[in-house]
Amino acid sequence: MAGAGPFWTGIAAQTGPAPAKVAQIAARQHGVVSFGQLIACGLGRSTVGDWIRSGHLHRIHRGVYAVGKPNISREGRYMAASLAGGERAVLAMESAARHTSLNRSQSTGTIHLHLPRGNKRNPRGILIHRPRALPSQDVITVAGIPTTSQTRTLYDLTPSLSASELRKHFERAEFLDKLDRPRLHHLIRASTNHKRIANLRALADYEPLPLARIRSMLEGTILSTCRTCFLPIPAVNVPVLGYEADFYWHEARFIVEADGGLHTGPQREKDNARDFKHTRAGFLVRRYGEEEAHNSALVSREVTATLQQRLG
Repeated sequence: MAGAGPFWTGIAAQTGPAPAKVAQIAARQHGVVSFGQLIACGLGRSTVGDWIRSGHLHRIHRGVYAVGKPNISREGRYMAASLAGGERAVLAMESAARHTSLNRSQSTGTIHLHLPRGNKRNPRGILIHRPRALPSQDVITVAGIPTTSQTRTLYDLTPSLSASELRKHFERAEFLDKLDRPRLHHLIRASTNHKRIANLRALADYEPLPLARIRSMLEGTILSTCRTCFLPIPAVNVPVLGYEADFYWHEARFIVEADGGLHTGPQREKDNARDFKHTRAGFLVRRYGEEEAHNSALVSREVTATLQQRLG
């Protein structure tokens, strides 16, 4: 069976449907199975013990095993933790942030689980949290693993993140179009004694950024600067006189282009031609190279002054 590796090689000669069932479950669960699943497949306790001793199963947590090989993926680690947590275990906190791409780190990190208060399990090596409530609307399934939604994850992480770290997670959720603003506002209103909730409330009250339309980190930096410095949010990547402007403040007739390091030679000549056309039509154009675009103080100062001047 594809993907089963040494496990399938070692038990292929055995009769009965149990080995195939185990391999199928392991394939769905990133290479891991629970003791209960092994028994449900028709294996006896003694057979499970034999498979452990022969190296077909490798213990990850009490009652949870990697099938065929001990080295499993990050998703396998998260699935194993979920199985070890038992009934209604949900991947949470920074683990949920990594699993849902709010945090793009590739490391597994310390694994966090939300467990209901009636679930008394406490698997070794896993940090357990028991929230007062975790409604079903705050739980999603990603790659087969129950996980707190991006919105709930932001709320849960707020006490442990600095304002700047929280903003990065928040804007990532916006970029992925996974932020449920009505639900976030409800969580904030219902919170009691939630540390640093003011940081999350400030972000939730911001005008949404059109992050789904950006195509470069430079564009993201300029948008983030606009939010941080309380500047009007521009339209992003929109047509102006037949050209696509990176950022456009309509009322101010002001265009900002985030050039990066590729606008040289022939491309620079094209940029000059479009700038000339925009200028003749009464638009003001400001181009920022990569170094300038990452200088938030410079961007803020210039954009603020320009908008104030052109908007009166």
